[in-house]
Amino acid sequence: MRFRRMPDVRRASSRLGVESIEARVSSLRRLLDDFIYDVGAVMAGLEPDLAYVAPGTADLLRDALRPFHDAGYRVDPDFGDTAQAHVTGLDGQGVVRADLTLSDRSVLVAADGRREASPRQSWRLTVLVDHPLERVIGFRVQRSSKPNLRV
Repeated sequence: MRFRRMPDVRRASSRLGVESIEARVSSLRRLLDDFIYDVGAVMAGLEPDLAYVAPGTADLLRDALRPFHDAGYRVDPDFGDTAQAHVTGLDGQGVVRADLTLSDRSVLVAADGRREASPRQSWRLTVLVDHPLERVIGFRVQRSSKPNLRV
């Protein structure tokens, strides 16, 4: 997944030094890539290792999807190869917030194996990350302007 740098990153780079901000962007990119991949895995009915996600946040993600899975449904996720990102907080002061816009071309799979393509849509995934960029501490998913899943 490729991220486009936003103005906040450029401002922070002048305060922290180019190497420091480059390292922070790289760490955040890896963490967000892992999180997006693992959200898709949970949607598909798998149990990925979410050790890097705050325990309460990981439980809420699994719990939100449990009724869907218990009814025999799962998703074959396809969020595309790229996402647009707006990041704030990379200056090392407090929580980092990443607002990602993802294209969704996922397929719903029923218990009987029937596959149903969902309409192509965009999702906004807001991810909150701790200061050392090691743990996802919260997230929110929205489709268009209508809230869908909030944690």
